[in-house]
Formats: sequence, C-alpha cells, structure tokens
Amino acid sequence: MGGYRSSAHLFTALATLAIAGSLAGAQGLLRLRVFWIVLALVVSLLVFLRLLFFGVVHFSGAGFTDEFFLHLEWQSVVIAWKEYPALVIGGLMGMCVLVIVVVMTGRRLALPSRPTSMILLLISLVLMSTGREQLPEWQLFDGWRNWHQQEIMVLDDETRERLEATGLVEFDIPNKSRVRARHPEEPKNLILLYLESIGTNLTEQPDWPGLMPGLERIQAEHSFIDTFWTSSYITIEGLTNSQCGTLFPFARGSESMAGGSGLAEQLPCLGDVLGAAGYHQVYLGGAGMSFAGKGDFLAAHGFDELKGMEHWREIGLEQRPGKWGLSDPELFDQSIAEIERLRAEDRPFNLTMLTIGAHVPGYVYRECDGYDDDAPRFINAIACTDQLLTEWLSQLRERDLLRNTVLVITADHHVFPSPEMRELFGDSVHDRRLPFIVIGEDLPEPEASEGALYDLAPTVLDLLGIEHDAAFALGRSLVRKPSRPDYFIKRYADIYQGQRHEINPLDCDESESPGNPTLPLDPCTRGELLGSLNVLARSLSDPPDRIACHDGQERLVAGEEIEDGFELVIGGVEQSGRFVYQGRPIAPDRSGLYLLPIDSSGEVIHRRFFPEDVLTDDGSIANAVAADDAAFHLLLWRPSAESSQELQLDPFGISLPPENGLLVVVDRNGEKLVREPLAEMTDPRFSGVVWSTLCPKLNDS
Repeated sequence: MGGYRSSAHLFTALATLAIAGSLAGAQGLLRLRVFWIVLALVVSLLVFLRLLFFGVVHFSGAGFTDEFFLHLEWQSVVIAWKEYPALVIGGLMGMCVLVIVVVMTGRRLALPSRPTSMILLLISLVLMSTGREQLPEWQLFDGWRNWHQQEIMVLDDETRERLEATGLVEFDIPNKSRVRARHPEEPKNLILLYLESIGTNLTEQPDWPGLMPGLERIQAEHSFIDTFWTSSYITIEGLTNSQCGTLFPFARGSESMAGGSGLAEQLPCLGDVLGAAGYHQVYLGGAGMSFAGKGDFLAAHGFDELKGMEHWREIGLEQRPGKWGLSDPELFDQSIAEIERLRAEDRPFNLTMLTIGAHVPGYVYRECDGYDDDAPRFINAIACTDQLLTEWLSQLRERDLLRNTVLVITADHHVFPSPEMRELFGDSVHDRRLPFIVIGEDLPEPEASEGALYDLAPTVLDLLGIEHDAAFALGRSLVRKPSRPDYFIKRYADIYQGQRHEINPLDCDESESPGNPTLPLDPCTRGELLGSLNVLARSLSDPPDRIACHDGQERLVAGEEIEDGFELVIGGVEQSGRFVYQGRPIAPDRSGLYLLPIDSSGEVIHRRFFPEDVLTDDGSIANAVAADDAAFHLLLWRPSAESSQELQLDPFGISLPPENGLLVVVDRNGEKLVREPLAEMTDPRFSGVVWSTLCPKLNDS
C-alpha cells in the first residue's frame, strides 16, 4: 500500500545523507559562489517533503498514494491549516531558521579537495540509487507517475471471457441512457445515510467499552447481512463504488468529474436508475460539494439537489469555530426538515446524506455527552457520532417519517490504518467490515450472508422494488441467490473466505501464459481485472470536448435572442449548461465570469464559473488559472444589473466593464487574441472570429 515502514529508517537516512553528500561533492568540483544559498533552499525543500510525507503517513497510514493526489487541492490546504496551524507555522519557521543556519555556517567551512569531492560525489550517487525507493522524493515522483499513467489496455474477447468465468465481474453494462426503470404501484422512499469512517470494529473495542452502544443495538436489531465488507479507502471512493457497483478508477485527478465531462458519465449508477424511475433525489453533506469531485459525480448521476457547505452558508448556517463544514447536529436537523418537505411532494424521493464528525482528527459537538474527558479526541468524536445517530433515528420514528420508507445506514469507509488509529484500536484497524443496516416494512429477506459496499446499489433497488434493466460490473443484489464465489476484490487487498488477502502486483510474471483464473486471484489476473474495470469505465465516459476546426460546427451565440444566457458549442456539444461553481452546475443566465481553459490540442479542460462578488478576490482566479496548465482561456463576462464599477482581473491583465458583457480569448503568455462585447454575438459571422483565431494556433488543427 506504499505505507511507511520503520525498517526503512536506515535506508531513508543514508539516502538523505547521500543527497547532501552529492551536493557537497558537486560544490567541491564546481566551487560556485552561490552554492550555500542553493544548498539552503534544497535542504529546506528536503525538510518540507519529509514533513509532508510523515504528516500524510500520520494522517492516513500511507504515503504519496493515489489518495494523496486525489485530495491535492486548495480545500485540503485550508483544512490542514485549520486543524494543524501550530504544526504548519512551526514547520515554516523551522525551515526559515534552517536556511539561515546553513548559509551562515556553510561559508565558514573549508571545501574538500577535488579528488575527495569526486569520490564523495560517486559514493553519494550510489547510496542515492540504492536507497531511492525509501526517499520521500522518489515516492512522490513514483506516485505522481503512477497517478498520471494512462492505461493502454484493451479489453479483448478472450480476456473478457476468462474474467467473467470467475463469476466476479460482468462487462455487459448498458449506457445509462438506455436504462429503463419503474417503481411499484406504491413506491417506497429511500433515506441513505453514509457514516464517516465508521466500521463495525468500533462497536467491539475492549479498550473502549460502550463506545458506540447505539450503533451496536441498531445493528443487532436491523443488520441486513452478517458481513458487509468495504470496497473503498476514502470518501469519494466509497460514494462512487457503492453508487455504481464497481471499483471506480481515479486516473485523472480530483476534478476529473467536474462539469459533467468526467470519468464514467454514462455508467449506470443508483441515482441514474432511481431518476429513470421518477425519484426526486437530494444529497445533504457537511463538507463542500467541490471537495474531491463529489458534487460533480452526484450531479452527473441523477441527483436533482446538492446541498453542501456552499448551500448552508447561503441560508445562514456557518461553520462552527474549530470545526470543519456544517456540524453533524445541524446536518441531522436539516435532514429532518428536508424529509418532511419531500414527503409533502407527490413523488418518491431519495435523500442521501454523509456525516463528517468522525473524519480525522474527529469533531465533538456541544450537543453530545463526552465518552471520557481524558480520552483522545477521536474517541469522543466516535461516541458523539453514535449519540447523534441514535437521537436522529428516534426523531424519525417519533415524527412518523419512516412510513413507506426504506432507511439504509452504512459507512463510506473504515478508519485509516494510521499510527494514531493503530494506537487506539490495535490490529482491528485492518477489520474491513462496515455496517449495513436496513429499516423498513415488508422488505424482502437477504439470500446472501456476505457482501461488499459495491453491492449496495443493486440491493437497494431490489429493496425498493424497482424494476430495471441496469447492470453492475461487480455489484450483486444481496436479496437474490448468490451467483459469485466468496471473494471480494478491493484496490489494495482482497477478502478471500473471510480473510484479508494481500497481493503484491510486483509478483506478476507476465511471461507466463494466462490460464483459467482460480481463487484467490494471482497478481497478474487481479491486475487484468482492475485494468479491465478501468477500460469499462472509460468506454462509458464521454469523450473530451475538442474544438473541431475542420467541420465548422463550432458556435458561440449570446445577446438578446438568447434569453437564458448564451450558447457555446464545442465539438458539437453544448457547453453553456455545464459550468460548475463549488461542485454544483450553474445555469448560463447567472451573472459572473465563465472560465473555459483549453489545452494546446483544442481540448476543453473543464468549465468553471465565478460569481461577481468572488472576482474581487483575485486569489481564487489566480489559483484556478495556475492549476489549469492551459494553452488558452476563453472568458465570458456577464455583469449583473447592480454592477457599478470596473473589475480588474490581474491574472489575465484585463478589465471587466460594469455595463456590457465581454468575450476574451487569451493565451498562456497573456496575449489577448479576441476581446469583443457579447452584444455583437447575435451575428453568427462573429462566432467564426473565435475559431478562426484559435484553430491556426492549435497543435492538431
């Protein structure tokens, strides 16, 4: 899993010393005057990477894995600052002191002779090469390379047949647009609750007796099956895998699902099937909807309303001091009001929600009685989650809100196997069981005794009595007779006959001819299966929109004749309704700045929207532009009727007039290729100006 192991301390220390030795050897040969300044900066960078690496390991139990890059966004930095300000300040101050010490003392040191410097340089390079895999720098590079590596595997018929013969996977998945579904004559509503980081192991802690008595009692009364394995490691993975019945690949970054152009848009998921059956679907969460692409994923898969921290701020609910996002007590209160609203409507609904209190490092709210004042913060947070869950369920029953409703309670993932969690819970951090609680009337009985998180979608559809023709790659309905072996595949390790089964992908010998797969899967077959799931997801992904310079289909129209904003067609695909702000899709009639970055081949990278009041903070624009790595930016400015002063956009070196809309196309060097008022775009000939300007500059035009 790429976790840090104590046995590697010596190799890490030697390789780190080798980096310093190689620099000293190089200076002994080159005798540069600015060497000590360069050395100070390099040493500071090395220290920063080690602090970052050990911080990530302490937080998640792993180093620079896919999860690190998935959450490598500005909101993660904000959270880190709020939770660990002393550590951040201390680290920065320590690095500054280190720079000063290195520069001041280094100038007084005598340099080794050139022969000695050559020997030192060679020895250091050998040590660096030998121990490079233990270096945080190497792990960061290797993780980044794996994160951006593009799969080239093609799912041929022979591979497909061999993998389907295991009974574990189904590749005949229809495009969601072809899915047909209908609810029964008396449809049931769905309330689906994901508890943050709650595994069943937390109810069985001898060192912390009575930690979650409420959940323990609810499980004893309403647990749907005996064992429900996780198939996820982080929150967005728990949502996608459970909603879509597969292991969702994350190959392009945390915003790869933004703006409706992301990974596996056409993969049928729970929300898509319920949407086809006529359900109104609402998501409630305490965190921001843009975090890790959560809002973009849900918006692309059937949800009608997304209510995260952005929404709560709009209605006057603020983040409590020292807490992250909307507090769980307020989230549960809002859910009660939301359920009452939805029950008053004349259609079935799906209310899905995710708590936040048990997110590391844990949040304790004033509404809870503490487990123990002397207990660690996370222990009290877990106990608080249990109390809030119990009270919420009591309110649902007292208000008769569970009538004609199926309530499902599970978790997004288990606790991270970090050093802190190991200290609190011992070896049980490797217990991969999650709760799977089902409460409702006249529900079918389970036919299976064991399942996994990716079984949630097909199981819930059967519990609701939905007739549909959707299929899921890994997910199977636990209401039906089991059709697969006792084997559950995950990204890092599998479950075979109730036991965690570690598989090292490096043990795959590709020279051996593939035979009929047997369980447990060998490393090569398992790699084929995971790669094939990636291929399936990409086959059900919309291709990236790209400027079609040769067919003349591109169009840009705005003005009085477009009542709902503007029309922007790229690659034959309408773009105007696909801009997002804070994880939510934005209608093209809103006032503000529409930002569309385009790469050197003409491919649309994503679509971002910035409200007018946000534009006064150039930092948000600058951060977005810096992260785009775009060859061109197309900007559409639509001022509001209240606009009274000119706005400056320093990242682009342009001003936005308060009275008129504006189109600007600027390249990465700041050259303005187009700058025209939106009012003139009622003339179709004007649209050609944009594409005739851009197309000659594109690599693949």
